[in-house]
Amino acid sequence: MSTPLIGFLVSSFCIVILILLFRYERIRGRRFFEYARERADFMILKVQHGFHVVIGALSGGVVRQTLHFLFHAVLTAVLGFLSGVENRIKEVSRTNRALAKRSLRERTTRNKLDEIALHKIEVALSEEEKKRHREKHLNG
Repeated sequence: MSTPLIGFLVSSFCIVILILLFRYERIRGRRFFEYARERADFMILKVQHGFHVVIGALSGGVVRQTLHFLFHAVLTAVLGFLSGVENRIKEVSRTNRALAKRSLRERTTRNKLDEIALHKIEVALSEEEKKRHREKHLNG
């Protein structure tokens, strides 16, 4: 037989014996070993009361400590998020600074005629726009 089955059978046997014992005591009107059982009941009640006092004293602190831990975990997550945002902003700032320096360098190396030619290219009309503009002025 397996160990769990043996444990189950022994437990079942003990429960049946206790049921028969309590029924016999009820019929008889008295408990067996009454003094010893009253002392055991009293000791069990004292231990239960002690556990109740200890658990009551510790539970308030445990709840408060748990709330502090949860608050700390939330703040840690927020700090991690803000650190990621800060790193991203620093990265964009570095990229922007490099682009600004390159733009300044390109602007200082060009002369005024280069700037005019570049502007002319940037604002030049497309072929379609030129065609519409010409037709508009010719037809009135």
